[in-house]
Amino acid sequence: MTDPSRVRMTGPLAPFAPGLAAELRRQGYTPDSTARQLRLMAHLSRWLAAEGLDSQDLASAEVERFLEARRAAYSSYFSSRALAPLLAYLRGHQATPPPSPLPPPDGPIEELLHCYRLYLTTERALSDKGARAYANAVRPFLEGRLSQETLSLDRLGAVDVTAFVVASCPRLSPGTVKLTMTALRSLLGFLHLEGTIERPLTAAVPSVARW
Repeated sequence: MTDPSRVRMTGPLAPFAPGLAAELRRQGYTPDSTARQLRLMAHLSRWLAAEGLDSQDLASAEVERFLEARRAAYSSYFSSRALAPLLAYLRGHQATPPPSPLPPPDGPIEELLHCYRLYLTTERALSDKGARAYANAVRPFLEGRLSQETLSLDRLGAVDVTAFVVASCPRLSPGTVKLTMTALRSLLGFLHLEGTIERPLTAAVPSVARW
């Protein structure tokens, strides 16, 4: 078992290390998990010092730059998800700038996919990466329903779902077919829950074995 207090911390984030450790313990992190987060913090702090930056310079662009450097040097804890607890703590103490706001969705498809991804991550507990994969898999289906910048879904029927599957899946790899079928069922369930379509159409999506 690693003792979090033995993690060596230098650089501009060093003053925040005890507070982060206490907060992680309060959230139920084990000593090993806390130590891993502190080692990640130590790397970020060293990187900031080497770049001539401090915590208030840690905007979204610099976070991405650090993650690129992290991926080049380490084989773990190099994703935005891994950095989330640390950034949440720093932002909660106004030690770093808030994240840059995302641009508004552009067009009806992107607006719907934005809501769909939010549903997947909040209601279905899917990771951001998984939600993006699902959204990308069903994007061609939605593009086929777009007419003159209007997304026509209110009259969507089983025949439309089947037509999409027949037209698109034979040219896809088995893994992509499986993802597409799963994501399409998920999207249709979401559209029904939202009241966009009157009837659940998940049964119109064939099983992967048929392909």
